[in-house]
Amino acid sequence: MISSPIIVEDNGDMEFFASVEDAERYLEPWVVEYGFGAYDCDGRLLEFRVERREIPTFFGLSRIAVDYVVIDSAEDRPNHAPQLRAVLAGFFERAGIPFGDLDAVPVRELVGRGVE
Repeated sequence: MISSPIIVEDNGDMEFFASVEDAERYLEPWVVEYGFGAYDCDGRLLEFRVERREIPTFFGLSRIAVDYVVIDSAEDRPNHAPQLRAVLAGFFERAGIPFGDLDAVPVRELVGRGVE
C-alpha cells in the first residue's frame, strides 16, 4: 500500500505530491524513460509505467490514444527509507534548510519538512 505524500526525485530536485493521483496527473510520460526516482513517505520505492488509453473527442465521434503515467509500488515494505533519507538530506542541504542530526529524525518527519 502506497502512503502519501509521494516524493519524486530528479538528480537532487524534489517534487512532493499529496497523492498518487496528483503525481500521475502532473507527470508526463517521458519521465518514465528519463528515470526519475520516486518514494512514498515511508521509503517504499515506487515505479512508473506508461499506460495508453483511448479517450473520446469531437463529441464522442472519434477517439484518440493518450499516454498516461501510472505509479505502482515496487515493494511491499519500505526497504528504501535510507535512500529516501539521503535524498532528502541532500535536498535540505542544497536548499539551506538546517535540520540538525538527520539520522535521529523519522523519515516521515523529514518528508513533512520537505512538503513545507
